[in-house]
Amino acid sequence: MSNNNNFSPLPFYGDIKHQNHRKTYSQGIIYQLITQQRMILPFQIVRESRHNKQITNVLLMHINGSEVSNITRAMLDNGLCIKSFDEYDIIIYNGTLPIVVNMPIGMYYLRMTDGVETWYSEVFNAVDDVRHLLKLEYWNDGNISYGDGEIDFTHPYRGVFYFSSVLCKPTYEMEEEGEVRDGIMFIEKQVSKKTHIFNILVPEYICDALRVMQLCDNVVVSYDGKKYSARNTLISLTWESVTLASVDIEFEDSTIIKKIPSYRRMSDVKSFSNDFDTNSFM
Repeated sequence: MSNNNNFSPLPFYGDIKHQNHRKTYSQGIIYQLITQQRMILPFQIVRESRHNKQITNVLLMHINGSEVSNITRAMLDNGLCIKSFDEYDIIIYNGTLPIVVNMPIGMYYLRMTDGVETWYSEVFNAVDDVRHLLKLEYWNDGNISYGDGEIDFTHPYRGVFYFSSVLCKPTYEMEEEGEVRDGIMFIEKQVSKKTHIFNILVPEYICDALRVMQLCDNVVVSYDGKKYSARNTLISLTWESVTLASVDIEFEDSTIIKKIPSYRRMSDVKSFSNDFDTNSFM
């Protein structure tokens, strides 16, 4: 994984200087990458093939650089593993279980090593309650390949984000199919669509991860106690500053209405051509 091409909800870097807030143009501003307290967001790291070379140390670090806790055992117990292939390995963490460690509300990052390489995660914000937030989950029915490796979507791995956003201001679209006869449009099918939209203000590494979401077979949006099975997901963004993009995410749910019109009631219309008569619709 290159430093400017992230595929995970929680990115990792080979050097701590690549954390988003440490970049020269970020002016020290830390993005609020939200996670539930005592939870670590899912991630995958591709490394050079080192068969049987396991993770030897995972440290939970405070944003100020001090060590909070050694969570190696907790992460391994929760499923941190390595899948080996001929040319590369994938370090995988599903992020489905809480870690047994004291993690007060605050800003943290992980420092992880296999004894050969050391990786530093992006900074994340541990909060005590995520129920009021918009939750975005995505997973694919098979692995997704890219130049340096692949994203392994073996169950239960899925991408997860929490955003301080609202699902509001949907758009409505009407599609009509038909045929024009003697200047009159005869509708053969009508489809009404409702498209849900939410907006987020995010840095580049989340924009990168959302590219993966847009490719996935399964996307679920949870908001205000409701779950939406998202289809035809569309992402559009505008950079508001050097570090943050305003991203609109649109999707359709089970809100499509389809109608096949009946022309039985139109037998009293006298101005149509002879090839459109009452018997045509009986």
